[in-house]
Amino acid sequence: EKFQEEYHGVTFVPEYIEPFLVKRETSAELIVLTDVLEHVIDPRALLRLMIAALKPGMVAYITAPNGASYWQARPVKPDEIDWHDANVTRQHLWMLSPEFMIKLIAEAGEILEYSRSAETYIRRDSDYSTFLVRRHAHLSD
Repeated sequence: EKFQEEYHGVTFVPEYIEPFLVKRETSAELIVLTDVLEHVIDPRALLRLMIAALKPGMVAYITAPNGASYWQARPVKPDEIDWHDANVTRQHLWMLSPEFMIKLIAEAGEILEYSRSAETYIRRDSDYSTFLVRRHAHLSD
């Protein structure tokens, strides 16, 4: 409701992204994912669905925090989880480096631009990477 009041002409869909991308009736001209990929079980699959949901030649805008800008990650057993640390990461399932993101995104589409995001300066809780990605015109659904 907050965003619908502020952004006229934009349609917000309050549902999980994967089913939304799969059941779509029309292709999108723009998809924006900010702080999403680090929270999903399979970022690679989501990126492929997202790129396939775009009209050929259209773009996606993606931001994700640089996992290396947090503290040193370490594996722990489930019964030894430090919930304070888990909450600091906002329940991230993945800690994504810009190098990994470049490889992951390039599998799904063409990276038009990569830069350090404005979110880095606004939020100040991580170093954010921003990607503008285009669907290849020859990609089939």
